[in-house]
Amino acid sequence: MLSDDRSDEDAASDETGTGDDVPDTTAPRPDEDLLSRLDIVESQPLSDRAAAYEAIHEDLARRLEHNPEAPHQ
Repeated sequence: MLSDDRSDEDAASDETGTGDDVPDTTAPRPDEDLLSRLDIVESQPLSDRAAAYEAIHEDLARRLEHNPEAPHQ
């Protein structure tokens, strides 16, 4: 069926739209995810915000410790 020399797996990924050459625009960018989390914190009562900010801080610190070579944007 295929006229080129690609493997069946490569051809199948192109047909389903999950090929590596197609960027995934449905996944949230890390900065968008952080902004969403901050918006949620800001909508909480003042008495709950400190704990929510602490949880975000701990999560970001954990990510940085696990991937210190990540590019900084």
